[in-house]
Amino acid sequence: MKKITSLLLFLSLLLSFALLLTSCEGEQGPVGPAGVDAKFTITTVSFTGEDAGISGSSSYCNIVIPEITQDVIDNGVVLVYLNTSTGVSMANEWILMPFSGAFSGEVAVFGCAYEPGTLMLSFTTTAVEWPFPAAVNYHFKVVTLTGALQGSVNMENFEEVRSYYLNGQRVLE
Repeated sequence: MKKITSLLLFLSLLLSFALLLTSCEGEQGPVGPAGVDAKFTITTVSFTGEDAGISGSSSYCNIVIPEITQDVIDNGVVLVYLNTSTGVSMANEWILMPFSGAFSGEVAVFGCAYEPGTLMLSFTTTAVEWPFPAAVNYHFKVVTLTGALQGSVNMENFEEVRSYYLNGQRVLE
């Protein structure tokens, strides 16, 4: 019984000492080095299928995007979003590319690649012809991010990316 009492007393003192050490306040340490601010740009691109020459089962078009620099490619992120609206005005629904879906019983794939200064879009389908009329409008947002790329942002959600990197500010689109 004496050993149990001694053990409990020892453990109580040990716990008290541990709590005392963790609740101590001291001087604040030195400020760490300044981080790199994130740079965030959005470029909105809209065109009709006819303007881009989309026809047949496979088409490509190149768009000049000066914000896609070698530094962004090497040290950042390029995200391309497709708007779900095919009208002149854009819906607030953006899908991260590449994207594929079934339309009129056929599969259509919206692809993208990039190099410095250029976004390359591809439009392929399992059909003989592209399943959308030539007058359909296509809307894309090209987002470039460099610098402090961190956090748990869902990159597939354009609004979440915009909110995180621009603190919810509206941008000219």
